Amino acid sequence: MSETYRLDGKVAVVTGCASGVGESVAKLFTERGAEVLAVDVNAEGLETAMDGIDNVTSLAQDVTSNGAEDAIIDAALDSYGQVDIVINNAGRVIYSEVHELTDEIWNMHLDLNVTAAMRICRRAIPELRKRPIGRIVNIGSAVTLRSSPGLAGYTASKHALEGLTRVLSQELVPNITANCIHPGTILSGMTIPLMEEDPSLKEHYESFSPMGRLALPEDISHAALFLCLEASSFINGIGLNVDGGYVAYG
Repeated sequence: MSETYRLDGKVAVVTGCASGVGESVAKLFTERGAEVLAVDVNAEGLETAMDGIDNVTSLAQDVTSNGAEDAIIDAALDSYGQVDIVINNAGRVIYSEVHELTDEIWNMHLDLNVTAAMRICRRAIPELRKRPIGRIVNIGSAVTLRSSPGLAGYTASKHALEGLTRVLSQELVPNITANCIHPGTILSGMTIPLMEEDPSLKEHYESFSPMGRLALPEDISHAALFLCLEASSFINGIGLNVDGGYVAYG
């Protein structure tokens, strides 16, 4: 395989690795030569997901807890001595229309989907600046461009995450890039239980996809790989739609 598509010598911190996109990113990145600190609050799920994968260190950690960013970056440094890539993937969605939206649900979205990502970036930046190149990829959502009822907290948090990404892209040049990925609905650990509970949901979301299917975690992880390559050094500050044409569908 061409060296262009390799991450040899790179160390990546990836959150939300017990399933779905985070699990796929960790596996793909190690296949392409990186060493990965895989983080998730679900210790048992993380152990199962990362079992048998070489070049991975697992860390059971709630990214929203006090001092989590220090624990995460310190663990990467203790294991590998450097940090080259940060993938902020941990997230959650709870459906609630605004007239029923509680402060607890609102704050959960902000704390997990954007504040934790900001703190991890803040802690990682001094380490990224020590490296020849650094990469930050935040996993946002297509709701940044097109939303629907019941997603006020989630949508607000993902808008904020993209705003954070754009500011980082300006502050960290020239050797560090920051980009955001906008997935459409993904068949993952976050959505599969909802669709099993209500099978019509899968058909509903598929009806908005010009490609006739939902995203797979691998669709997102390959986009993340692309943004982390040395060959992608001039791609900075973007929101990359990986949605099968969902947003364009209108």
